[in-house]
Amino acid sequence: MQVGVHAAVLGEALTREAFERAREAGVDCPEFWVGDHGLNPDRPDEVERIRRDLEPVGLRPWSVHADFGPRFDLSGPYAEARQTGMAVVLLAARLCADVGGAVVIIHPAAGASGDQRPERLRACRESLEKLLERSAHLPVRFALENMLPGHMGDRASELEQLLAGLAGGSHRLLL
Repeated sequence: MQVGVHAAVLGEALTREAFERAREAGVDCPEFWVGDHGLNPDRPDEVERIRRDLEPVGLRPWSVHADFGPRFDLSGPYAEARQTGMAVVLLAARLCADVGGAVVIIHPAAGASGDQRPERLRACRESLEKLLERSAHLPVRFALENMLPGHMGDRASELEQLLAGLAGGSHRLLL
């Protein structure tokens, strides 16, 4: 069994010393996020330093949590928001690969769905298909996170519907 922890519990600075403390506490694989106090795409030197600091400590990143929100919603009613959502997930995937991570956590929706569930399921499914195509060159897999009640993706049946029969992606998209 491996023990994982979100890197936020390590404190503000993601340093080798913080990684050593995590390892001493029994952590095997940290999860990161994209942003100022995580894997910052504007600071590739810092992302590389984090990768270098993890290796000698014996930690391998398990996952990177992609950002989500209404402006970049994979299931949103606006094509522009879905395109931006895919770009956000692809950025997280590149950062995940850069630090040696394995999985990118994504959300099927960013807001409450109400009576828009069928349309949002269709839109999310299309986004996932495109995302798998555009990320084929990256050595990462994606995990679809369940959502809070009232949001599309809060039911196992919806998550299964999103994943069922994805062309060439079933081995790269996890539930």
